[in-house]
Amino acid sequence: MIGAFFDKYRINFKLLFTTSFIVFSTLLFLTYSDLFSWKLIFGFKSIQRVALMGSISAVLVIALVELEKRGWQFFPKYSLLVGGASYSLYLSHTIILLAFYFFGVRDFISGVENYKLLLMLLVIVFIIVYSILHYKIIEQPLLKLSKKYKKDFHNWWSMERN
Repeated sequence: MIGAFFDKYRINFKLLFTTSFIVFSTLLFLTYSDLFSWKLIFGFKSIQRVALMGSISAVLVIALVELEKRGWQFFPKYSLLVGGASYSLYLSHTIILLAFYFFGVRDFISGVENYKLLLMLLVIVFIIVYSILHYKIIEQPLLKLSKKYKKDFHNWWSMERN
């Protein structure tokens, strides 16, 4: 909805980034101690989590739509791939986060300097890779199969009625 709205109406980039900076700075200040802990992931502080992640996502969508309208596209082939895999990403991200916690990945790499940043990067990369594989291996073949069966069913139904 946000993307469709800002696809129709232009925005002032300076206003967007100034407002975004103020909102993000405030939210990061309020959630910094919990940002790198597992409290935001497991539903604790859920208002802060939704406010922080939701506002970041909204501004990212708005900025990317505006940049695309101005003729800038970042990796269009990969953007389409990740866009296609977005539903898989949505469905799998919490399961993968829980798996990382359950299997002790955080404890395993906690000896590394800046392990929290490394953990965030690992989780993000793993979620994106898993979602793309799920999309390519499971989702796309099932969509093709469903279109075939829909067409076959439609042909069968029209023959039965005649």
